[in-house]
Amino acid sequence: MPREKVKVVYLGAPLDEFGGERSPAERRAVRRGFGAGDDDLVVGTVTRLHDSKGNEYLVEAARNVIDRFPRALFVLAGEGPLRPRLEEQARALRLRDRFVFAGFVRDVAGLLSAFDISVFPSLWEGTPLTAFEALAAGKAIVSTDADGLLDVLTDGQDALIVPKRDASGLADRIVWLLERPEERARLSVAARESGREYDIGAFVRKMERLYTLLHEVSRKTKRKGILAADLSFLGPARREERSRL
Repeated sequence: MPREKVKVVYLGAPLDEFGGERSPAERRAVRRGFGAGDDDLVVGTVTRLHDSKGNEYLVEAARNVIDRFPRALFVLAGEGPLRPRLEEQARALRLRDRFVFAGFVRDVAGLLSAFDISVFPSLWEGTPLTAFEALAAGKAIVSTDADGLLDVLTDGQDALIVPKRDASGLADRIVWLLERPEERARLSVAARESGREYDIGAFVRKMERLYTLLHEVSRKTKRKGILAADLSFLGPARREERSRL
């Protein structure tokens, strides 16, 4: 089947709570909860501690980042079978209090508000709901090129993309962003714009429009006309991928 005849409609998620602004006091309270000082820059991820998520590469990258940017503080939120192994890796790398295992977090939107950078070190993904949430929250994002994530994020536009299993490359992009507040701000604005495409409301509107179109076209042309119908509204606006910065 020709590529132009295929349209992907991404699952929508309830993102209202992620798009709202948190007050400086609320954000400061969350940061203090995991030991972040006023001068620290927080690099975090909300994930499952599972092989597919590539968290061992984030732990490895953290040592590299902290050596070059001591004000970085890493937060890994989530639970899973790999937690003991990851904690041992962090101890072996002497990350101490600069790498926080936050465990299960109920208020994910609140936690994201405290991040300066959101990181996705995944090896593979399905529908990356946590990426939708980070976009809606306006986070500067560093991500791998894992399937699923690469479908949603655009390198240089609303995220910085690195190859899977590349802890050194991951560290380089994190440090690059930590040193450039203006780039974090630019990515934040672009992320919020992209995040609107994955809100549950946008998904429902697309589905309503699609079924209305299918009904009208089928009635008029006995189904044949749907192949010529304009279905561009189903997918995100096509964005030209910029070269890596």
